[in-house]
Amino acid sequence: MKNLSLFLILIFFTSCGYEPVYQNQGNISLNINKIEFAGDKYLNRIIERRINQFPVNNSENAFNLSIISSLEDKINNKDKKGNPTSYLTSINISLKIYNGKETFEKVFKENFIYNHNENIFEQNQYRKNLIQNNANKILNDILKFLIEISRKN
Repeated sequence: MKNLSLFLILIFFTSCGYEPVYQNQGNISLNINKIEFAGDKYLNRIIERRINQFPVNNSENAFNLSIISSLEDKINNKDKKGNPTSYLTSINISLKIYNGKETFEKVFKENFIYNHNENIFEQNQYRKNLIQNNANKILNDILKFLIEISRKN
């Protein structure tokens, strides 16, 4: 039974076109000259920490980045008394890339809904965790976009 499941997994990954996202990351070097941040400071700190972790080498692909972030909270649902039961939070990151020749712009968005919790501390911790997780999703998309642009040039 183990051999059969191992065989099926092997067949699935070889036949579906699976390829690790950052497999060729070592072959691509990005040089980020300047990053300008505007908007939500909390999101900007998350983005800055993550982009600084990305390996930067001296390369011909020099980018200037302008990042405008926004974080918006809205009440999604209310009970009969008018008290909120769930919230909708939207993360919007507008990215502008200039590589010396061309300018690229793209907007990344993530929305999530979470329920109201009577314990405000736990609710805020849960919200921060959701913001970090969704910001990391967006950052993965940003890095893919930067790698795609650097391959074109």
